[in-house]
Amino acid sequence: MSRLLAVPKGNVKDVFTLKNDGKYFGVIEGEDNFFVCLTEFDSPLAAANHARSLKRQNKIGSAANTLKKLEAPKIRSKVPKKKQLFTEAEVATRTHLQFREVWVITNPEGKFVVEAIKNKTLVKYSGERGNAQVFKTYEDALFTLNTLDMVVKKGHQLRRYFENV
Repeated sequence: MSRLLAVPKGNVKDVFTLKNDGKYFGVIEGEDNFFVCLTEFDSPLAAANHARSLKRQNKIGSAANTLKKLEAPKIRSKVPKKKQLFTEAEVATRTHLQFREVWVITNPEGKFVVEAIKNKTLVKYSGERGNAQVFKTYEDALFTLNTLDMVVKKGHQLRRYFENV
């Protein structure tokens, strides 16, 4: 009477075990073949460890295994938060949120600086507070303000706002 040893199809592991008559055998999936370790073991863990050891010694690799190594990790892009500036009075009414202090520059007419001293653009203004260029520190804002006062026109002002964290 012949005995059959069944090898499952579509196995995702490159090393797995088979059970036959209460004994376990290690199996290694190669690129074209399955390699069955003929040594019998009483536990599936011992059979799998022996198969992994033989796989390393004989440098057996599967096509599925090499594809996994070549696959680059997927990077999730972050959705940028909408920048919103609040005055000190508006922050006082929103006690459940966290804010950080930022600085913006306004021209003598009250328009906000959108872009200052970048590439070939000296300065751009906007009437909307949400479009204003934000400075994280007072010193950076003051440096840009002094430059604009010297180059464009005297009278630019610093204003303190708060940004939602």
